[in-house]
Amino acid sequence: MMKSLSSGPYYFLAGSPWPLSCSVSVLNMLLGVYLLLKGITKWFLFAGPILLILNALMWFRDVHRESLNGDQGLYEQETMKSGMVLFILSEGFFFLSLFWGFFYIFISPEGSWPPSGVHAVDPLGIPLLGTIILMGSSVSATMALHFVSLSNMKFAKLYLMLTVLSGAVFFVLQLEEFLSSSFTMADGAFGSLFYILTGFHGLHVVLGTIMLLYTLWRMALFPGEMGKSYSYSMEVVVWYWHFVDVVWLFLYVSIYWGSW
Repeated sequence: MMKSLSSGPYYFLAGSPWPLSCSVSVLNMLLGVYLLLKGITKWFLFAGPILLILNALMWFRDVHRESLNGDQGLYEQETMKSGMVLFILSEGFFFLSLFWGFFYIFISPEGSWPPSGVHAVDPLGIPLLGTIILMGSSVSATMALHFVSLSNMKFAKLYLMLTVLSGAVFFVLQLEEFLSSSFTMADGAFGSLFYILTGFHGLHVVLGTIMLLYTLWRMALFPGEMGKSYSYSMEVVVWYWHFVDVVWLFLYVSIYWGSW
């Protein structure tokens, strides 16, 4: 475990490899997409996500150890909340740029929209079911956080398990949709934007599910620390999950209904 550089009121890490290694994992993901589009190999695409998940788990482990060692006071908690807010804002602008590209082409397409020969996904099929599940998971996540604030860990774990299960089911439904779609990423701007927007959202669902699963594991093994001063860690995870839900609502209305 890395020790603090200072014994003052603030906590400083001596050094952490996880920011750099997570960046390398993201680079591997982009390289995997490039190799897939070039038709060179599809197997390298899985290396990036696997490395990112492993790095995230190790990073969570270190943060958890810091909390157990008493290195996270009120200042550190507020700093982590601010960090999550900034992270959500950066992700919001990321999706905003993708939506900007979609609406730019959607408003003034060269020909028909979607392009001739491309059959858009029925919004009343798998997407509607996924929307219901994801919106329900937002409610269950809020309920889990509410019961954590009441130190009722039994119901908190129940609602959190429901949220994790909902995230996993949504991801499986999205994979089924990708496999059954009649168009690919190579079918013009429509295919590219559809898979980029929904695909990146799917990655955010995976990341959010991992964070929720880690919180559930922590709640099951260390129920005492989640009831009071450490509930902030679950709070920021629920913020992120609500962000994922809001992005999906925009996706569902614009991508599915707007192109149907």
